[in-house]
Amino acid sequence: MADPATTESIVAFRKRLHAHPELSGQEHETAQAVRTKLEDLKPDELIAIGSTGLAAVFSGEESGPTVLLRSELDALPIQEVNDFEHRSNVRGVSHKCGHDGHTAILTGVAQKIASNRITSGRLVLLFQPAEETGEGAKRVLADPAFEGIRPDYVFALHNLPGCPAGVVVVKDGVFTAAVCTLILTFSGRTAHAAEPEHGRNPVYAISEIVRLTREMEQTDVASDAFTLITPVYLSVGDIAYGTAPGEGELHLTIRAWSNINLDRAVGDVIRAAERLALEQGLEIDSERVAEFSANVNDEEATRLIREAAKATGVTVQERLTPFKWGEDFGLFTERYRGAMFGIGAGVSHPALHNPDYDFPDEIIPGAVDLFERIARQLLA
Repeated sequence: MADPATTESIVAFRKRLHAHPELSGQEHETAQAVRTKLEDLKPDELIAIGSTGLAAVFSGEESGPTVLLRSELDALPIQEVNDFEHRSNVRGVSHKCGHDGHTAILTGVAQKIASNRITSGRLVLLFQPAEETGEGAKRVLADPAFEGIRPDYVFALHNLPGCPAGVVVVKDGVFTAAVCTLILTFSGRTAHAAEPEHGRNPVYAISEIVRLTREMEQTDVASDAFTLITPVYLSVGDIAYGTAPGEGELHLTIRAWSNINLDRAVGDVIRAAERLALEQGLEIDSERVAEFSANVNDEEATRLIREAAKATGVTVQERLTPFKWGEDFGLFTERYRGAMFGIGAGVSHPALHNPDYDFPDEIIPGAVDLFERIARQLLA
């Protein structure tokens, strides 16, 4: 267990990050703050990666596997409503997913490794940018600097409001959903509202698509066929009561338990939209954005998490169904043996992405110890 002075230092750093949030892809000052903190710990390498990310590498003298632990740097475009000393000082931007806490936890792991170095293999602490947009993992994996890392195991955690504080939540197989947003753009012809027959109004096709998506859904979370389709944005026409619109745009966020089922659902929606557009004389364009691969946990990796939790005296809660939210760590578990797990933030703690959320600092010491234990089970 981290000593009180070390914990106090980690919590202070977390609050500093909370007060100075940066959006996805803009984490320059956040990454610099992490770099400055890590430089004093003298890792063997500090690698700029993924445009605004950072990796710290601690190497043992003997050969062994490379273990990567990941945290996230970015905040959300949400106005903070909390009124405490470390509240966000950036209007409209705040840490409402707990990435400030995750990053602070990883710096705590760095402190423990620096004071008791590993003797074999390598430990990579990845401070990843742009998780919220689904772009950060892509950038890191595509960066030539990642070729020098190439992990054998990858692990990440996420705090979970609604679960008892400090409890470890694990699940073999799918941990988080495959997610993307589908943008459908319809182009018709504007007309006088008194003579709509002279135009091509996309409202009818959009209304029908929204209705059809309700029929396409499979909302039983216990089913492998689970599919959730949520309309998140709609734009059509203007406040011009004499005009029938000729352009419209619909955004749908689609979720499934597998990448294959997600692709199938997206294809079904696009085909239905194209059929309606053809019937109604409209042109249509479709685009996928904000994509997250399903995060599939390796059984050996989850076993290591359970054993680490047992060794550190932490209660383990077995998750029966995946979480419906997306996580770009799925791109790592597609390529490397690894797992994501949860850390309870408190049963009544404000929910993620809510304007009154703040990371629960009391779970930091246990999370640091757990991460370190996972790594040391693979690295002497």
